[in-house]
Amino acid sequence: MSSLIYKAAQVVTCLREEPKAWKMEGREGVNHTALMSCIGALGGCQEIRLKAKSVEELDKKIAKYPLGKPSEIVIDQVIPTFRAGDRKASGYDLVA
Repeated sequence: MSSLIYKAAQVVTCLREEPKAWKMEGREGVNHTALMSCIGALGGCQEIRLKAKSVEELDKKIAKYPLGKPSEIVIDQVIPTFRAGDRKASGYDLVA
């Protein structure tokens, strides 16, 4: 299985977001996320969302990508985003 890898020249910031509770089909849980900003090899900026099921798991993911250092980030999901009324994606969110 091949993976999509984002090669960041530098990780700039990593901001934790508030935990979000969810319920679906009789199951429930809490998502823990952080939004990481990176500078790519060509100088562009990219935001990548880190997702985890627990605070400890999120801490481990954040520790893998130290601020101010280059990193290779394995992307788990590419989620299209749509504007209201459009059928084509207006952009894509990267999730690690």
